[in-house]
Amino acid sequence: MGRPKYQDGDTKARARIEGAFWALLAEDSYDKITVSTIVKRAKVNRNTFYYHFEDIRDLALQAVSETFLDPRFATVVMSQLGMNNEVAQILDDVPDIAERLGKITLIAGSHSPTELKNILKEQIRSIWCAVFQIDYDALEERDRLAIEYVLGGILSLLAYKADVNPAMSFSDVSAAGIDRQAATLLRQMSAQQHRA
Repeated sequence: MGRPKYQDGDTKARARIEGAFWALLAEDSYDKITVSTIVKRAKVNRNTFYYHFEDIRDLALQAVSETFLDPRFATVVMSQLGMNNEVAQILDDVPDIAERLGKITLIAGSHSPTELKNILKEQIRSIWCAVFQIDYDALEERDRLAIEYVLGGILSLLAYKADVNPAMSFSDVSAAGIDRQAATLLRQMSAQQHRA
């Protein structure tokens, strides 16, 4: 059987497949998601799935990466560090941002495998280092440990949102002061690195 015919830019089937992946991840653990359950939920056939993705792992990796690719979302991830409550409330009300945050919390939560959590961790670290102009590889071990500690805390908060309190918002994080503490640490490291 030949590959399905698609015109360039036809993303409807792909979007449905990705949407099915996220919906299934919200309902069950990653290891229980199959191509069959995805194509049934997406209302596409197996050939369509394999036209767009090699396997479920490929779908998951692309879906996680694409969640971060939009520069607006990277800006939101960064603006969360040190934002005030008014900005946090605005972010809580932006549908695209809320949807992406929901996807990220699913990756951090208990339904997701370590591999996806590590990709999420690397994506966030990369964004932080780019925005704060930090060369991670040039940091001293104590500074790398500090970043990993803060990153672990952020990931734990995301997992908490996914597994315990889905209603948790940007405003809740901001009110706790966690974002400002992380921003202060990253600014200090950036300043130290640029002085050297």
